[in-house]
Amino acid sequence: MQISMYQASAPRFINSLRNLSAILDRAKAHVETKKIEPTALIAARLYPDMYAFARQVQIACDNAKGAVARLAGVEPPIRGWWQAVRFLDPCSRMRLPRCDSGPSSRS
Repeated sequence: MQISMYQASAPRFINSLRNLSAILDRAKAHVETKKIEPTALIAARLYPDMYAFARQVQIACDNAKGAVARLAGVEPPIRGWWQAVRFLDPCSRMRLPRCDSGPSSRS
């Protein structure tokens, strides 16, 4: 049985983005419950040499977007990271397909 690169990778990205969406939902609820300034969490770093939270979310989304676009043989869309980050909700707005609904023409 052969498996395509799309079948091997796209479901992993979908799972990762769904997990990230759940984390973002929890972060948003935490901000609302504790009455924290949203920009404080968006700019937060767990360690000084890490990227800020917003940048890490953007990188995760760009990795998935870029890999799947390249597998489809198209150029990935390029946007500035500041355009991708909306208050704690950059990936959860995406319509994530079911893992088994990938294009059958990919190989």
